[in-house]
Amino acid sequence: MTTLKGQITQRKKSKMSQFRQWLNQPISAGFPASNTLDQYFTAMEQHGYDDVSYLCNCTEERLESIFAKVGITKDGHKDRLLTMIAKARSEALLAPAGPALPPAGPVLAPAGPVPKSSRVEDDSSRKKARKEVSAEEWADLGDKGGGQREGRKFTANDCYANSLGLNANDACVWCEFGNTGGGVVGGQHFSEKDCHLKSLELDPENAVFWYNCGFAGGQISFKGRVYSVKECYEKTLQYDPKCQRGWTDLGKAGGGTVKGRRYTKAECLAEAKKCQ
Repeated sequence: MTTLKGQITQRKKSKMSQFRQWLNQPISAGFPASNTLDQYFTAMEQHGYDDVSYLCNCTEERLESIFAKVGITKDGHKDRLLTMIAKARSEALLAPAGPALPPAGPVLAPAGPVPKSSRVEDDSSRKKARKEVSAEEWADLGDKGGGQREGRKFTANDCYANSLGLNANDACVWCEFGNTGGGVVGGQHFSEKDCHLKSLELDPENAVFWYNCGFAGGQISFKGRVYSVKECYEKTLQYDPKCQRGWTDLGKAGGGTVKGRRYTKAECLAEAKKCQ
């Protein structure tokens, strides 16, 4: 893992906030704004159901199963949520499309060599699927470990590659693409370190992205300067002085300078303990 423990990407934080706002929105004159459903937010987020598009593509039977799993048992609460989902489907022109994709869990990609004819068909299927799914939806599917589109299984890495093929300006998706090993985007291959550098270029004051560059080996060329592993960790702590992993790894690197102050190895490890 190259992401910081206990931290969530900014994109995911934004998504969670949007979903919570959606739960509390007014529906119509008969259904004014209410925090009635907010009590279910945590359970829905923990089970991976904090996605309006996903709920819109669930069948009635699947929604009943979800309601039971997250503890929505009152008829009034069910009716309110079903009305909200129907409204979202209408607004986004989304309709149930048969069995919904599972909300979480990695999906294994086909193993072994693939015949040339099959590869051509797969490429065609992949391009078709990409055209029908937005960059955000691909990224969300990647966050769930991958899934199936147009009869083909996509790994999380595939999903992030497809997302970046549609929008190469999402720093958080580059981060996740690097976390899954990197790969090809727009005909160019990006290593794990390349991906994290792309994240940093798009959001240079993000502590997570600086940490990832250090964890990936440092020696990155950024704005005309090469940063070593230690310097990456120093930049991490410049933007997030409470990053436990940053202090720990800076200590392992022999200590360093953070915001003008020199810290020895022992002092870095002491700072790390304060962050627990």
